Amino acid sequence: MRAVTMIFLILGMLLVHGCTNAELQRFEHHTKADGSLTALVIGDWGRKGEYNQSEVAYQMGVTAEKMDVDLIISTGDNFYPGGLSDVNDPAFDKSFTNIYTAPSLQKQWYTVLGNHDYRGDALAQLSPVLRGKDGNWFCMKSYILNTGA
Repeated sequence: MRAVTMIFLILGMLLVHGCTNAELQRFEHHTKADGSLTALVIGDWGRKGEYNQSEVAYQMGVTAEKMDVDLIISTGDNFYPGGLSDVNDPAFDKSFTNIYTAPSLQKQWYTVLGNHDYRGDALAQLSPVLRGKDGNWFCMKSYILNTGA
């Protein structure tokens, strides 16, 4: 019975892995020379500097410096209360570019969308226009991030 369960588990993993490879774009983020990678994870942050966002951003900068952070992962709800209105929405600068200014936070931000982001123009956050405005911003509908040397 255990062998059959293991076979189904392996087949399921191969099926998911095979579908994933065919459907999602892959991006690379290299590790440090010793093979390590340090990520800072944040969600529910886009508040135009209010509701302690600026204070949290400051502490993130301190922590990222101490931890030698390689990348930042945003788990969504990037812009409160209702996402962005379009790619020119000033909330992008007021909630992201002008807030996370510490040198240690000038890393790649891998972002996904949360429910509040979909209340606005979700495609605005996915647009390469925002990446052109701030090179730290990376947001796509779906992707796989490979890490390794």
